[in-house]
Formats: sequence, C-alpha cells, structure tokens
Amino acid sequence: MNILVVEDEENKAKRILSFLHTTMEDNIVDMAKSYMSALIKLANNKYDYIILDMSLPLNDDNYVQEDFNTFAGLEILDELKRKQREERVVVFTAFGILGENEKRISLPELDERMKMKYSENYIGCVHYNALSLEWQAEIINKIEKG
Repeated sequence: MNILVVEDEENKAKRILSFLHTTMEDNIVDMAKSYMSALIKLANNKYDYIILDMSLPLNDDNYVQEDFNTFAGLEILDELKRKQREERVVVFTAFGILGENEKRISLPELDERMKMKYSENYIGCVHYNALSLEWQAEIINKIEKG
C-alpha cells in the first residue's frame, strides 16, 4: 500500500510515520510538509491513501504566518477532485475548530461538508490528541473501511 502523509508539525509527523511503519507492514510511506510539497508528490506519484493535515504552510521552509493556510487540506482535496484522482483521504488534525470569524467551523461540520463535496476521495476525519492513542485505531478503521 502506498501512503502519502502530509503533515507540517514534526512531532505529529514522527508519531504518524512510526505508527504506520510498525502497524501496517509492507507499506511505502512518503512524507510532505507543506501544500506545495504535497502537490509535487502527487504530480509524481500515485498513492492508495493520503493522511492529510488540514492546516499547512505554503512551502516546506516557509513558516511565515501570512503563508500558512488553515484550509490547505481543502485545496488539496479540490485538486484531487479536479484531476479525478483515486487516492482515498483521511484528514488528520489536532484542531476541534478551524478558522476564524466568519470562516470558523467545527470539525464535525467540516467533516460533513467534506463527505458531501469530496465523496470520491474523502473517507473521514481523525482528531489527533497527543495525550491519547485513540487516533491510531481511528486511522486503521478508516483505511480498512476506505
């Protein structure tokens, strides 16, 4: 199984990668740390699954606040849909509420919107909590059902 993990936060990425390597044998796992590096990986590879952080910087080496997109994951889902890609996507985020002001949305609301708009790719959302291992079972469950 080929999996792309798109995650900018180093500790969270390490935990995901370690979990995937120890739990799901015979996987090929690629890593992207930003919106642009994810698009480059997708342009050059096919994946079975993508574990996608919702909030990402534009570039790997650019963590300026102005270049951080709270909903970059939606833009990647838009790209998959536009190109009729077959990758199945699990959104993986530590935030229960995303965005600010009029763009503020709870994770359950965002999950429902993604189910409707990206039904060909999106298989669910996993809320990451560093103090729990529940996210691991949720990822496996989503992939097995995916």
